Amino acid sequence: MTAPRVALTFDNGPTPGVTDAVLDVLAAHHVPATFFAIGHKLATPEGTELGREITRQGHRLGGHTWSHSVQFGVADDDVVVDELSRTRAAVDTAGGDGLLFRPYGAGGVIDDRLMSPFGSATLCSGGYTCVLWNVLPGDWRDQRGWVESALGEIDQHPWSVVVLHDVVDAALPRLDEFLTELQVQHGEPTWSQEFPDECTPIRDGSPSSSFGTLDQSS
Repeated sequence: MTAPRVALTFDNGPTPGVTDAVLDVLAAHHVPATFFAIGHKLATPEGTELGREITRQGHRLGGHTWSHSVQFGVADDDVVVDELSRTRAAVDTAGGDGLLFRPYGAGGVIDDRLMSPFGSATLCSGGYTCVLWNVLPGDWRDQRGWVESALGEIDQHPWSVVVLHDVVDAALPRLDEFLTELQVQHGEPTWSQEFPDECTPIRDGSPSSSFGTLDQSS
């Protein structure tokens, strides 16, 4: 069986006591990942230090909105600008890539609430890369079953973009088991810190072949 290509991502941190433990598990398995941090959590002294530790260990760090409370598809334009600018500043301060961005999906649904035409245009004009997902095992709502869900979903994609969460009561308790079982089933995956076009509707400010997925509301 061909080993899958997997981009492992973590949303909603950084969380003291969790993100640092996630980093330890990743280091033990030699797995590079990408963290999409919530701006207001990253901007605290503890959050900034965790962000710097993420990048020190060779992982990518991007933004996942400032507040994680409003979807851009239903937000006023000034809210979109504020969320993006404050998040970018927090990510850059922590040594990450402020132009690497994942929108807030309110449970992972990709529909017209995810992004407005104004939001898409702002991402393009600002030179952002916008990253979505194709494997969402629901670690935050099903700690007992997410590993099996993730393994099954990864089987369906040649290049998986997996969303886990570095928050309390989510991926951490079974993360070691997941990484071990993935290797048992497939051999060593090809770990990626890049993303396929199907999950990257905007790359470096330019629309990709999947741009219509993001811009459904235009």
